[in-house]
Amino acid sequence: MNRKAVLDVYPSWGPKWMRFIAGMTIGVLMLQTGLQLLDVRIEWFQGLDKYNFNWMLAMSLLPFISGVVVGAVYGFGGKYLAHFPPLLLLSMHYYESLYHVLPVGAKLLPLPFWGFSVILMMEFCAFGGVIGELVARRYYGWDPKQPEKIPPVASKDGRDSTSVE
Repeated sequence: MNRKAVLDVYPSWGPKWMRFIAGMTIGVLMLQTGLQLLDVRIEWFQGLDKYNFNWMLAMSLLPFISGVVVGAVYGFGGKYLAHFPPLLLLSMHYYESLYHVLPVGAKLLPLPFWGFSVILMMEFCAFGGVIGELVARRYYGWDPKQPEKIPPVASKDGRDSTSVE
């Protein structure tokens, strides 16, 4: 095994700023698309009958899947970045609902109740980010820039290939 070639591998597909922009954009677009497909608006209270299976999917599974994708795109540190797509998107939704006419029968949730929902979505997304980061680490390796952490590869005769004789 050529240890120098292993050390030349960069453990991600691009620089951090590019992975940040891609991860945030993909995460926000996934959440927005999912919320539209499920017909759920977290910031609107439309009665207890709107808290149905679609709402539960929008609060749990959708942010989890989005977090997995964000974590896989960003790589190391994706579990931290995964907190922000729900915060960004739902803040824009709340701001939009403050200054636009709501549908008939809908009321804007008070800020503390809305904040609880956002924090819950952020935590599901963060858990997905941990899983996504593990997926990225599995693909790129744990830390190929650290030579002492790379285990030596034994040759067919049982000797260590890194030993110099």
